[in-house]
Amino acid sequence: MVKRNHLIKQIKFQLVDSSIKNFKERYDNTTTKCEEIEFYNSLDENKKQIFFKIAEQIKVDTVASFLSLLDGNFWMEGQSNDFLLTFENEPQIRINRDLTDDFLNLIESERE
Repeated sequence: MVKRNHLIKQIKFQLVDSSIKNFKERYDNTTTKCEEIEFYNSLDENKKQIFFKIAEQIKVDTVASFLSLLDGNFWMEGQSNDFLLTFENEPQIRINRDLTDDFLNLIESERE
């Protein structure tokens, strides 16, 4: 399903790639004095790259956890029904069953 693949790529682009890019720009270009910025500025370039790899992995884990909730891999306290995610013009096609796997497979394929 092309739309589903596009959705997964856009989730990654918006919630991981763009977010990390904006995060990096803020840290590289801010003049604000705070503990986090001072720590970041104390790192050499190699450690700054590692810092953003860690931040990226945290974002990937967070997105994967949320997709796992949508996929029905776990329920929130008080939840009594599965989520049903469809496209508005194709309500008969459920797209939230393997979103987590598709997302993590995309991440893995791009890292190879």
